[in-house]
Amino acid sequence: MFSTRFFTSLVLVVFVSSAMFAQSNPPPKETAKLYKLEGHWVGDTHIQAGPEKEVVPYHFEFTRVLDGWGLSYREYVNSKVFGNYRGVGNLGFDPNDGLYHWHTLSNAGDSHDHIGTWLDDNTFVMERTATTNKQIYNEKIKGTFQSPTELALEFDLYINQENVIHVNGILKKTVDSFPMMSAK
Repeated sequence: MFSTRFFTSLVLVVFVSSAMFAQSNPPPKETAKLYKLEGHWVGDTHIQAGPEKEVVPYHFEFTRVLDGWGLSYREYVNSKVFGNYRGVGNLGFDPNDGLYHWHTLSNAGDSHDHIGTWLDDNTFVMERTATTNKQIYNEKIKGTFQSPTELALEFDLYINQENVIHVNGILKKTVDSFPMMSAK
């Protein structure tokens, strides 16, 4: 009898405490800036890596997650420079350091975090610096909303302070389906 009451009490305590902890605090107001990115974005991007130049469609899709605390996203491009590149990740604002974090996991064999801020209501900048094969690897991203449905995006990759890849393009919000990202 004691064990049945104890078990029932334990289940009740776990259930009640789970319900209490499941209620989250509202996200910081800074997170709302990220909501502009929600949806599927696609546009022709100009990619230059040394003498190699190409124009290819680039896709991003952002979805609000965790009661508005951030966004999850996926990206896709198939190009000579990047290959059949697929990435997924999360974006959020960290109230502890006052910065935005864009974490990426990709089929290029990496997992990394861009850190940045908004310069104004329409422009954000993100950066990542790391060491790869004993070389300093630096990525810079700049996005400027030209309208609620148009985003100018720039990406630069530097290795040992030399710009080795430059990408820029205008992405437009679309209702088209996100392309299938094959497992290959």
